[in-house]
Amino acid sequence: SNSTWRALYLNGELIHEGEFFVRQNDLVWSSSGSMIGVHITSAHVSGQEIHGIVTHDTYMEFEIGTFVREFLIDTDGNIAATIRDNGESCTPQIYTRDFQRVPLAWNLSWTPEGGISFNSVVDGTVRRIVDETELLQH
Repeated sequence: SNSTWRALYLNGELIHEGEFFVRQNDLVWSSSGSMIGVHITSAHVSGQEIHGIVTHDTYMEFEIGTFVREFLIDTDGNIAATIRDNGESCTPQIYTRDFQRVPLAWNLSWTPEGGISFNSVVDGTVRRIVDETELLQH
């Protein structure tokens, strides 16, 4: 009876349900194509949007006023990286490590070696940041 109540299934298994919506570009597959992450948007009781990411076993919700610009999912189905935007600045995060807040960050992607990279503007200069920290741990 409620047109906004939805359910997400992965391989026949319910991974999330509730009142939310998903845009066309909100589905992100891992590089292997075996795992998926879904950026969902729901409404807080105040009427503001709440953004979250759902994977096969994780739900990460972001604080009100922050939206997910981009994200990556690794081959284990973990949230590997996000770029969060609070309307004033962007904060790239790779796994649990926050990077410097910048006016703008975009183009979050995997490197051929398995690292993670993104573009950002720092002190008026566009830079490409490549992080391979996770490669050293495996």
